[in-house]
Amino acid sequence: MAFPRAGIVALTRRQLCFAVLLLTTAATAHSLRAQTDSTRIDSVLRLAPVEVQAARLLPSARHFVPTALIGRKRLRALGARQLSDALGSVPGVFIKNYGGLGGLQTISLRGGSAAQTLVLLDGMRLNASQNGLVDFSTFPLSLVEEIEVLRGGAAALYGGHALSGVVNIRSRPPSQRWTYGLRAEHASFGEYRAAGRLSLPIDSSSLALGLTVDHSDGDFPFDFNEFGRERRLRRSNGDFRNLAGIVQLRSRFAEWSLHAGALLRDTERGSPGAVVQGNLENGGARLSETDGLGFLRARRILPAGPSLALGAFLRRNSTRYMDPELFVGNQATEFQAEEAALQGNLRWLSKGSLLELRGEADVAALRGTSLQPDVGDRVQRGRLSLASRGEIEWTLPQLGELSAQAALRFDHYSDFGTVLSPLAGLALYRPDEGLTLRLLWSYNFRPPSFNELYYLNFGNANLKAERAHSFNLGLTWQNSDELRLELDAFLIRSSNQIVSVPKTPLSWTAENIGVVLSRGVEVAVLTSFLDGRCSFTAAYTLQRASDESPGTDFPGSDIVYAPRELLSADVQVKADPLSFGAATRLSGRRFALPGGEPGSALPAHWLTTLFLEKQWQWNDDLRLGLRLDLDNVFDVSYTVIRNYPMPGRMARLTISLDRE
Repeated sequence: MAFPRAGIVALTRRQLCFAVLLLTTAATAHSLRAQTDSTRIDSVLRLAPVEVQAARLLPSARHFVPTALIGRKRLRALGARQLSDALGSVPGVFIKNYGGLGGLQTISLRGGSAAQTLVLLDGMRLNASQNGLVDFSTFPLSLVEEIEVLRGGAAALYGGHALSGVVNIRSRPPSQRWTYGLRAEHASFGEYRAAGRLSLPIDSSSLALGLTVDHSDGDFPFDFNEFGRERRLRRSNGDFRNLAGIVQLRSRFAEWSLHAGALLRDTERGSPGAVVQGNLENGGARLSETDGLGFLRARRILPAGPSLALGAFLRRNSTRYMDPELFVGNQATEFQAEEAALQGNLRWLSKGSLLELRGEADVAALRGTSLQPDVGDRVQRGRLSLASRGEIEWTLPQLGELSAQAALRFDHYSDFGTVLSPLAGLALYRPDEGLTLRLLWSYNFRPPSFNELYYLNFGNANLKAERAHSFNLGLTWQNSDELRLELDAFLIRSSNQIVSVPKTPLSWTAENIGVVLSRGVEVAVLTSFLDGRCSFTAAYTLQRASDESPGTDFPGSDIVYAPRELLSADVQVKADPLSFGAATRLSGRRFALPGGEPGSALPAHWLTTLFLEKQWQWNDDLRLGLRLDLDNVFDVSYTVIRNYPMPGRMARLTISLDRE
């Protein structure tokens, strides 16, 4: 589908500003009328209440965009070891896994790149300014309360990188009473995990501590065809160690609710690289990383009724890569990245309306040994953002409850200029039928990363921000608490796509030459029966992401590593004190190289997991669990990323003790 470029920009910037102003003004007026006439009940508010703890992304009960919520019970039922295990059950999500537990794991949502999905921790941005990515293999799942996945463009609401969607990770909050949890796990190929958490009240405050250790030898066997000869090899230099801890404190001071915390992580791993003909391993390469972030939030309800939230965020990351085959004299590539941010949010929430104003300011700096000579050894970026959002609801006789949403965001970056991001949506809710219809359009952006701008022999300081029109049309039908059906169709047209272009036979450069069209259909079914003792969920995605760049050598060819089909299904049966179930995942055929050449195709693969769990309950709040998982039951030999082998059949035994 073609979009008249200049026409859209000229139309949206002027008229959408007016539309947002009109909607937010109407929402404010509606709010004031509601405050002066408390006896009126013809418009029922269904917006979520303001929460003291880190809130979910969407404030309304009827989402304008499809959203998946994976809570703690669901995470436990899935037996998820890492974030990637949990996200694999969400429609439209494909995890790019570079080799098992210790391999890099990034997300592709609706055919987009990893940098086009915004990842948040309790609302704080996790996408690294250095490369724009988030490695899901390093975040400790034992510290997670809930994962929220918003599918569709949302830069107007949450800022850059949200071209394909948003993943919000909500950490486990401190409890108002004494609770604890212990977990130990052992698996094939030298994998083990130990995790503990503690929450305790201190006067009017509450404190939470968590610690997780992950380890893998990464020496699994795999099949390899070397020059026509089938060989059975073992992966080497694939070991992985990850240590992560979190501390959180919640308290009250005068009229303010305070939430402070810190997350610290230390990771050491081998980096064996791709297995190719004549070069099976990169046996000496090592990658180490330390990451620390801290935050402080304050929230209060102002006398006039609105809520005010203030926040501060600090992060420091250090990485070191060493490859004896490339570096002489124990030299290594080292980077140190630092980020700081301040946020302010003012929200009016009243019967049938919402108005929100938001401001952000942040700065990021990167120091390293492999930057372009003309920028020296340090680069930095500043950003200032202002955003507004309005929602309003009407009750229409015989039609239902209609909600409208509009948002507008202004971002100014010190190193590449200003971007404007609008959004508009409608949602119709018919309570008698349990039916919600939704329509959303947004215009989104992604800023170039420091690597894309300044990395040695690759960066291009003249890059522009990626831009994308995103459309979503969907419905949700729920006839009872036991059955829920979701259907969504989407289209994303990205321009200024940043791609790697060969400059010489041995070097590449980043360029704005790409136009990518991604479109598809997502279906999700959630049901339970036998009084909740049996549950079943399934998700199917049919999509295509293609290169529509002007003058491309491969017009209409599939984007690399964008499968056309994704399917997941999970079933769980409870027969106290036992529970058992199965999960299966299908990743469709995809291409490892541009152009869709048959020789670069990776075949579709099915993976199946079985589990059996027994629990013992004492004193209503103390629970002991024993669980056995069998992953890749049929010992499928496969790769997610070409030449990066994945483990075969694995057994996992987990023991847990929880007091809640």
